[in-house]
Amino acid sequence: MQGSKIESIEKFEMLLDNVCAQHNLKEMMRQGLGHLVPKVAPCAPEAHIFTIDLEPSLKIPREVSLNSPKMPIHLRQFQEELKSIVPQLQKILAGVSSEACFTTRVLARGRNLFEGANVLQVTVQDEGDGLYTLRFNVGASMKSPVYKCYVQLKKDLGLIRQACECKNG
Repeated sequence: MQGSKIESIEKFEMLLDNVCAQHNLKEMMRQGLGHLVPKVAPCAPEAHIFTIDLEPSLKIPREVSLNSPKMPIHLRQFQEELKSIVPQLQKILAGVSSEACFTTRVLARGRNLFEGANVLQVTVQDEGDGLYTLRFNVGASMKSPVYKCYVQLKKDLGLIRQACECKNG
């Protein structure tokens, strides 16, 4: 914390871990519990407790096809139900459906945000009975805020409702 504001956890995560570990060791020694700290193998000279080789691998896993037995059943079911949702969505997005709820301007903004990689995260919640709630975290173009957008889709019906925190639609 600086000036009563919490800084980014990514920036201070290792520092915070180190401070907590040192504080815990100091408390254990003060209470006479130092014998509970496990012995470790001797380290090489100039070795440090925290090293870069302890960083987790950020390797992206290989793509898994929908027909693979490794693919979870709920993802295969969602993909199957999307087959009945997508035709309805295409009509709404094309503006030929009586349920068209997006203006041309909003559709163009959405396309630009998606193609500009401003959609940061998409999560899907299965509500049961063919109803899905999708949440999109969307970064504002050329700005720092992140907005949450929600869409509910239903099997055979398409779009049920949508909401967005963004003031511009």
